[in-house]
Amino acid sequence: MFYGWKITLLGSAGNFLLQGSTIYIMNAFIEPLNTLYGWTRSDISTIMFFAAIVGAFSMPLFSSLALHIPLRIIMAAGALIGGLSAIGMGITDNLYIFGLLFVLTWASGQAFGGVSANILINKWFSRYQGKAFGICNIGNSLAGAILPLVLMLLIQYTNVSISWIIYGTIILCFVPICLFIIVEKPSDINLHVDNIKDAETEKEIKNDIVIPLKTVLRFPEVYYIGFTFGFMLMSSSSVLSQLKLRFTDVGLESFTAMLLMCLTAFFCAVAKYLWGWLCDKISPIWVTRILVLLHIGSLFLLFVPTNMAVILVFTVCFGLAAGGSWAVMPAITAFLFGKERFISTYRAISPFVILKALGFLLIGFSFSIFGSYNAAYCILITVLSCCFILTLRIKPLPISQNTHTHA
Repeated sequence: MFYGWKITLLGSAGNFLLQGSTIYIMNAFIEPLNTLYGWTRSDISTIMFFAAIVGAFSMPLFSSLALHIPLRIIMAAGALIGGLSAIGMGITDNLYIFGLLFVLTWASGQAFGGVSANILINKWFSRYQGKAFGICNIGNSLAGAILPLVLMLLIQYTNVSISWIIYGTIILCFVPICLFIIVEKPSDINLHVDNIKDAETEKEIKNDIVIPLKTVLRFPEVYYIGFTFGFMLMSSSSVLSQLKLRFTDVGLESFTAMLLMCLTAFFCAVAKYLWGWLCDKISPIWVTRILVLLHIGSLFLLFVPTNMAVILVFTVCFGLAAGGSWAVMPAITAFLFGKERFISTYRAISPFVILKALGFLLIGFSFSIFGSYNAAYCILITVLSCCFILTLRIKPLPISQNTHTHA
């Protein structure tokens, strides 16, 4: 196996254990925490709101640190802090301490996986970059397909505290793996980008071009991409964070509801590879437009009279739509601005991810005020419709030196 794919799989593991899991696993913990400590859905949603804000700001922070600190150190530190924080959440019964530890866990996901993994992949791949981004970010969605169900069963057979401690201990096991496996770029071990000896491709990733932030922010495409993916992530994260609860609210049995939530997350995982592969075949600009339209259409299904057939169609469509953002956002950034400028431009675009924090408040207080999530769904459809209009303004930039071949 080409060593770049090993790097990709390690990044996917980071996304599985921290970056994606922090959204999905609350489907397993919200009700037990309510029973054990009296914490409400609004309490958990508020914690997730602040965690998402800190997580969004950690993306440009880790992007900047990657210019000065080896990524193996950053990713190992992320696994260490994330694992210890998860263990701490199993020990405390104080809502505020729990919230602080959850925030640290969320931010550490960007160090262990997230933006750090995307930076690594940008250095290891060029022609197969979209596919690599997709495989790496599959971990986010596989976390939703596997972890909530596993943790729900673990809680039933043990308790909430032990479940958090086991989860955190598994994360800690990856600290030495990061230190010994991660290699910054192919030339460090006498390999080539994509495992292809190509002078033009090798030159393309030899050095990162550092562009001042104020220069990057002059490009309107930064805002088009930032707002579009920020709001798509707001929609997908907020809906998925309490999707199991939404299914139980419409009358499904708890275990069936959890299985359907996991099925949705499974299609999110499939989508990451699908959309990443598609970015290697056609322009990521067109891929982005298609993704937004599918996202809007799938949300409309939530207003169709509920039966199992409609729910299954929704799980497929929304899973395919929600799973694409983390794979397509870095791909379109590299496509528009060039691989050498990836870190400089991605750290300008990544703070827009803070928008997804609003989704947790939106979904939580929609239920608290109206007794359902429908008001939140209507707002998400309206916002994403505006985002589609923004995507029509995205054009290829002359500064891009991208080597992808697009039909």
